[in-house]
Amino acid sequence: MNNQKMFFDNSIQKSQSIFFQNNVPNKTMFDSSSQSLKNNCFFMPFQPAKFGEKSHMIKMPPNNENIGEKSEQQQQSKCNQTQDYNYFEVGLDMANLTLYSQKKNDTLMDKTHESESITMNPEEILKQIEKFEDMRNQKIADLECEIEKSKSIIDELNRENEQLKMENEQISVTKAQQTEVPIEMIESLTVRCNDYEKNLEKIMKRFEQLNQEANELKKTMKYFVDERNEYEIQIEQYKISLQKMEYKYYDDLKDLNSKLDEQQQMFEDKESEYERQTEMNNNKSIQMIQKICDEYEEKIKQLMNSIEQGTKKLTKLNDEIDQLKLDKNEFNNEMKKLIESNCELNS
Repeated sequence: MNNQKMFFDNSIQKSQSIFFQNNVPNKTMFDSSSQSLKNNCFFMPFQPAKFGEKSHMIKMPPNNENIGEKSEQQQQSKCNQTQDYNYFEVGLDMANLTLYSQKKNDTLMDKTHESESITMNPEEILKQIEKFEDMRNQKIADLECEIEKSKSIIDELNRENEQLKMENEQISVTKAQQTEVPIEMIESLTVRCNDYEKNLEKIMKRFEQLNQEANELKKTMKYFVDERNEYEIQIEQYKISLQKMEYKYYDDLKDLNSKLDEQQQMFEDKESEYERQTEMNNNKSIQMIQKICDEYEEKIKQLMNSIEQGTKKLTKLNDEIDQLKLDKNEFNNEMKKLIESNCELNS
């Protein structure tokens, strides 16, 4: 049983030392007056918080010191070992580890989807990060101013305490010299000393509270710096992917231009071949037309010659016809004369 207990404690200690000390920042407590976190919640900085989403939180009881004391008493009553473990803290760390392991795949898927398609503009992310850094620097400056004021007040109170000590020494000297000392002066000095001590205690508490807030702010600042670095890495990856896409686009454009040049060259070759064929066909057509025209001109000349010969023959025939007509008229006249002569003879 003791071996199992030691093995369990060693495993818890190992998981705490390796995982939570190296990979996860320390736990951060925020008071209930914070605007973003209320009811004294435990903030897990190892779970990356997205813009516009709430961080994962685990409720803690208000009096964690009493629970730690009870857990230590129960542990001392159960185990007689020298080492003290806060089982509530261990259980809380184990719960955080379980929640972290459960949410790890979801966050990886979200990061994968964000890397594939980034919905936010990188410039807007950088603006929000710069805005947060300005707010953080302003708060740090305010805390430093309050710390400086507290230091000045503490120095002033120390000087007043020194003066009061000197006055008390002088009073003690005068008391030794004089037989009677005013009681009212002693009471007023005592009241003043008590008031200064109370004010000094309040200022020291406020100074410690400011130091705690500054440490918590440094822790949260470290978390947000890591988150900013992660976003910068994502932006660089996004730029690299855009550059790769641009190179691919230019390569595709170059291939398309080369293909267009090849097609243009092919088109020009085809066009020149078509023009050459067209010119050859036109030349052949012109030659054929010229040949046909020559043949027709020859035929026309032959026809003109035949027409001219026919015209000559026709004029010759017309002359012959006219001559025949004249001969006929003469013959008719002679016949008439013969008929008349016959008629006269017959009578």
